[in-house]
Amino acid sequence: MLKGGKVNILIKLTLSAFLLYIGYCCFLFLVQRQVIFPRYQIPEFSSTGDKISGLKKIWLNTSSGRVEAWFMPPASGHDKGAYPAVIFAHGNAELIDFWPGEFKNFTALGVGVMLVEYPGYGRSEGSPSKKSINEAFLSAYDILTARKDVDPERIIIFGRSIGGGAACALAAKRPSAALILKSVSSALKNIKLNLSIDSSTGGTLVSPSFEAINEKIVLEELMNILSKYSQKRKLVIAFDEFQEVANYTEEGFEKRLRSFIQQHSNICYLFSGSQQHLITEMFNSNNRAFYKLAESFPLGKIETKNYIPWVQNLFSRKNVHLPAELIEEIVAKFENHPMYIQNFLFHLWEKPAKKGFSPDIINQVENTIVEKRSLEHTILWETLSINQKKTLKLILLNNGANLFNADSLKSVSLKTGSLVTKALSSLIKKEIIVKNGNYQIQDVLFKKWLQKTLSL
Repeated sequence: MLKGGKVNILIKLTLSAFLLYIGYCCFLFLVQRQVIFPRYQIPEFSSTGDKISGLKKIWLNTSSGRVEAWFMPPASGHDKGAYPAVIFAHGNAELIDFWPGEFKNFTALGVGVMLVEYPGYGRSEGSPSKKSINEAFLSAYDILTARKDVDPERIIIFGRSIGGGAACALAAKRPSAALILKSVSSALKNIKLNLSIDSSTGGTLVSPSFEAINEKIVLEELMNILSKYSQKRKLVIAFDEFQEVANYTEEGFEKRLRSFIQQHSNICYLFSGSQQHLITEMFNSNNRAFYKLAESFPLGKIETKNYIPWVQNLFSRKNVHLPAELIEEIVAKFENHPMYIQNFLFHLWEKPAKKGFSPDIINQVENTIVEKRSLEHTILWETLSINQKKTLKLILLNNGANLFNADSLKSVSLKTGSLVTKALSSLIKKEIIVKNGNYQIQDVLFKKWLQKTLSL
């Protein structure tokens, strides 16, 4: 038994620990808004708004004060009739100042963009909260759709990171053609979103709280929200990088997700992903939950003829005319891959073009782009086995076809076809190659680097 003095010490220690815990809980309660919205940690940013052609600054009058928003109209040449528009909610440690450059591709394609600040962020008055943010976005939406040059039937609501909550709340109150949520799961990893349906209005209620997340309940609530929303209007929901669901640690997650999806008669689901072999396995392996759930719909390359007017319109803003033949050459160089073509055009834009672009300039830009990633490609190359390196060379020499021909194997010093089969399997898993009829190297720049390095 403990003596009186030791009992007192034990009681004091227990009481001290309890008081510290209570104090810690109180501290978390007081600072939770600063944790969710760390506006004071964002460095001062000199506004770029005045330097952007056509950008219009809008001040939203809300109950918490004046809140800033920026509207970016489509680029010139897209002013025929009402156009679609995006309303964007950024992350919790960002400002609208960070985003105009990221949305240039949207405006270049004829889409207007409304960037809405959070109350208390940047130059906006008030403080961020569920109520104040929802009010600001509702006001911005109403101003956007009231514009005569904007098509109210083609409004896209886009939320990134913590902005996903604001986007969902807005989508529940106002109609939209699409809802895009990007990087939302990582932002909400330690925050639970309480989702519910307002019985009187039928709208979605979203509120964050600091609780341990029960993934089963969150999934069920989310899918129920979608089901109830689809009773009013049919929906199309697109999952990007869908293969990532395999990384969820919750047991039976795929089976539960499938069971919900099968109950949604008014929702069309699109599943896409960059890791083709993983997506294929998910839908074609009979031991996976999504076996034969969806029909395969491979997307072909964007045709060259569709690039020509887009590129010519782009460079017309620089008073430069690019001949169709040159554009066809550029598109062919990068195998009709939009990301690499856009990257090339970005570098080409920086070149003086009073007398057009000579073949030397085109080659110079291409070499610059390949050289920038030289270190990355060298490291990747060094991680490969000898047979994998030989197999890549085999693919390049034979355009991905007839790889098991005796003469082809001999040209790269591979003795048997089984070595090629094993190497191909490994390269597919590493996402270095893909099989679309013939075997192809996925990264066009890596392919060009290999051709240069191996003198092919």
